Amino acid sequence: MVRAALLSASCFLFSAVVPTIGAVVMLLAPSPILIYAVGRPDPNRRTTATVLIAAVCVAILWSPLVSLNYFFSFGLPAMIMCLMIERRRPFELIVASAGSAMFIAMVCAGLIARSGTFGVARTIYHDLTKEPFFLGWLMRVMVSGPELYRHFRIETPLTAETQAAIVRLVIRLSPALVLLAAAFSVLLNLRVFWRFAGSRRLNYKLFGDLMRWSAPEWLVWPLVSAGFAWWLIPLARVREIALNGLLVTAAIYFCQGLAIVAFYLQTLAVPTIARAIIYLIVFVQPVVAMIICVAGIFDLWIDFRRIRPPSQQAPSLGKRLL
Repeated sequence: MVRAALLSASCFLFSAVVPTIGAVVMLLAPSPILIYAVGRPDPNRRTTATVLIAAVCVAILWSPLVSLNYFFSFGLPAMIMCLMIERRRPFELIVASAGSAMFIAMVCAGLIARSGTFGVARTIYHDLTKEPFFLGWLMRVMVSGPELYRHFRIETPLTAETQAAIVRLVIRLSPALVLLAAAFSVLLNLRVFWRFAGSRRLNYKLFGDLMRWSAPEWLVWPLVSAGFAWWLIPLARVREIALNGLLVTAAIYFCQGLAIVAFYLQTLAVPTIARAIIYLIVFVQPVVAMIICVAGIFDLWIDFRRIRPPSQQAPSLGKRLL
C-alpha cells in the first residue's frame, strides 16, 4: 500500500521536475493505486487508504494545497474507477464518470482560487503559457517562434495577430480541452491497469473489441444541437458553450472513426509500419482527422463495418433527423 501511494505521489509531482514529459507521467498517477487495489479483497478500502497516504506524501513533499489538488484531481477519480470496475461497468461509463469528476474538481478549484470566470480564464492563460504541459509547450513555441525564425532568417506564415487569435481560441475552448484531457487520462489509466493487472485478476473484458466500438446512437442529438446553436444563436456565451459541446462530441465520433480505420487495417492485413504511418497522418493532418470524424458520425446510418444485424440497422438520415 505504501509503495503504491509513493508511486502515485511521485507520478503526480514528476511534472514539477521534468517539463513536458512530466505532464504525461502525472496523468498516470492513479495507475499504481488501481494496480494495487482492484481485483483484490476489499478493493475500495484499499483504494481509499492508498489515496489518503499518497495525499499525505504530497503534502509533506510539496504543500497541503497541492495535496488537495492531488486528492480531487487524481485520488477521487481513482476511487471512482475502482468502484465502477468492481461493479463491472463498461469502460465508456467509467471514462465519463471519472473524467467528469476530475473536470468538475479542476473547475471548482479554479473558481475557488480566483472567485470568478475571468479569473479562471486568466489562470488558464497562465497555465497555457507557463506551466510544463503540452499546451504550455505549444504556446511557448508559438510565442518564441518568430524570434527563432528571424534569427535563422526563415519566413513564417504565422503573424503575431494569427498567433494571438489561436491563443484566444484555445482559451475559449479550454473547458472542452480540459474535459477531453481528463477523459484521456482516465482512459490511459484504465489501459495501463488492464495491461499489467486487469486481464489476470478480472473475469470480464473491460474494453472488449475496440475495433467494433461505436458511440451510443443518442449522441447524435447533442452533436446536432450544439452545431445549430453555435451556428444560429447570436449570443456569445451560448455560442461558446455550444462550441465546447461540439468539440467534445466530435472528439467522441473521431474515436469511432479511428475504430473504423483500425477495423479495415486489420481486415486488409496492413503491415505494422504502414499502420503507424497512417495513424501519424490522421493525427497530424487536420483535414484527414475531420474526414475520420465525419466517417464516425455517418457510421450510425451507413454502418461501414457491417457489425449490426439488419433488424438493428438505423433508419435513413432524413427519417432520423425528422
